Amino acid sequence: MVKTMLGFCGYARVGKDSAAKELARQAYDHSFVQLGFADELKNDLQACIDWCKGYGIDINSPEFKERFRPMWVEWSKVAKAVAQDKLVWVKRADSLAKKLQAQNIIPTFCDVRYDYEIDYIYENGGEVIFIKRPGFEPRNQEESDSFKIIDERFAGLQKTNTILNDTSIKNLGENVFNLLVNRGFFDRIDTL
Repeated sequence: MVKTMLGFCGYARVGKDSAAKELARQAYDHSFVQLGFADELKNDLQACIDWCKGYGIDINSPEFKERFRPMWVEWSKVAKAVAQDKLVWVKRADSLAKKLQAQNIIPTFCDVRYDYEIDYIYENGGEVIFIKRPGFEPRNQEESDSFKIIDERFAGLQKTNTILNDTSIKNLGENVFNLLVNRGFFDRIDTL
């Protein structure tokens, strides 16, 4: 059973999903599956998304995602308050991550935006890669506040695990792959 996971951390639209897809293509001898801490949150709001789709709105467009983002942010806050647990989304994602690991698949979180999500990944033997992209800043106050904490807590890690997304997707994937090789990520998987 795979006992590790991977996370991509960065502001919205810096290339986290692209990095994960390109890594999976380049590291073809390992199985990666993208998932998100916010997947269950998005599932909870699916009826709202379907309603928008019924009006002919392209729910996959960046414009829709930007307009709908306040709903996701607010539902995240409400669920944390109701559950009285800031880890509610981490706990919901954990069961799927464990199922993937049992199938020798590396869970790859592409929406790491909180310090406790980074903690979760490292507590489970994983690795977090920070993606930076010139010109991209926090999209809202929630993201700004969250990354302020990440920057304070993980400044040293960011120095060794940050990839700059300023060329092609292929180069982004190569840089991620090389960073993971240098960090011994694949060696840890192969010895499990």
